[in-house]
Amino acid sequence: MKVETTKREIEYVAIGFLLSMVHWGVCMVYFAALLFFLRQGTIGAIKALLIMTTRGILSSAVSSNLAGPAQMEKWVLIFIFSAYILLNKDRPQKSVVVSNAQLLVIVFMLYNIVTASFASSYPVVSMFKSISYAVPFCAVMLGASLTSPKFDWINYLFWLMTPVMAVSVITIPFGQFKLVNESFQGVLNHPNLFGIVGAMYIVLALYNMMNNPERTHWFIFAMIAATFVMIYLSESRTGMFTALIMLLIYFISIPNTQKTRVLIGIFGIVLIAGILFLMKPSIFADLTSQIEKFIEKRENTEIMDSREQLIANSMAKFHANEWTGSGFGTPFVPGKFDYSFSLDITNETGNLPTALLGDCGIIGNIIFYGYMLYILVHTKSKNWVLFFLPIVVSFGEQAFFATNNIAIYYYLFYGICLSDSKAGDELKIE
Repeated sequence: MKVETTKREIEYVAIGFLLSMVHWGVCMVYFAALLFFLRQGTIGAIKALLIMTTRGILSSAVSSNLAGPAQMEKWVLIFIFSAYILLNKDRPQKSVVVSNAQLLVIVFMLYNIVTASFASSYPVVSMFKSISYAVPFCAVMLGASLTSPKFDWINYLFWLMTPVMAVSVITIPFGQFKLVNESFQGVLNHPNLFGIVGAMYIVLALYNMMNNPERTHWFIFAMIAATFVMIYLSESRTGMFTALIMLLIYFISIPNTQKTRVLIGIFGIVLIAGILFLMKPSIFADLTSQIEKFIEKRENTEIMDSREQLIANSMAKFHANEWTGSGFGTPFVPGKFDYSFSLDITNETGNLPTALLGDCGIIGNIIFYGYMLYILVHTKSKNWVLFFLPIVVSFGEQAFFATNNIAIYYYLFYGICLSDSKAGDELKIE
């Protein structure tokens, strides 16, 4: 039997969410109140994690920043909800496929902990980041895989993100919401983050309608179109390219009957565009110019200029310790071993492949890509778009391991990918 979210719950979550934006202290109370979701079991724990994630990415132009105590509370709650999912005895028994995927993730975590002890400049921080990635990943993947048959997570996340995207549309004319630079960022805390969240939102909208035709509505199409415009205004090449690549992957993975409808729609758009170009050729020239400007982003620069230094830093980490890497999620300073702990130590990386090389070395890469391939093998074609979305995004904006940012969304997708996997066994009730 399908589990539905009640109207009263939606109202309580919405009111609390709005109040949490007033002050970080109120936000701490709201986050603590999310513990009541544990009354719903595993479903409630994942809901709480998704709500905290969505609240955490808002811009200071529309909400209070999460100050130190609020950030610390968020970390504590992430581990509480994750532990609840992993240790909850009143749940169906996980499949062998999920068990094997979890085991491989834990091996990856232990590997990074061991190598951090002798290869990282900040061993304790590297160990914490390894744990803070692996534990929530295993928990959300497990929880989503078990609950997806009775709870529609894609629909839930889509409508959780819809108010964020809808309010962002309203901010388009107002420059005071541009806090980072002159690029559009809506109500999120960075233009590049808006780009990838926008791409994710488009995928969720299409996936939701394609798998549930009765949910097709003009409002959703309007939001998809508006989101494409906002991604363009954000100047996020990663967001735009991800959205387009995901459309291609989704087209490949849908049934042939749906492909026909999509092709008819594309033909209609191309026909209208062709007529417009014939009537006014200057439109084509202007469009071409705008596309070139968007891709180059800044005049007289190469496409990868903004990432070259970050990639170089990751490769320097790799060459320092090619087999083991030089510390998961932390900067590398040759000869430095700092055993202090601080959440303020960050290491921005250019993309997922080079980050993995620098952080985990050749051995770590084999383990990581091994369990990602294992998950892909057990993912049905209709869910390919969910599998590839985090990976494609991470080629431009690396947030795959950022549990305190948007990575919880990614882990939910992989749980859905494994929700109907079969490896010679069915989900059994203990």
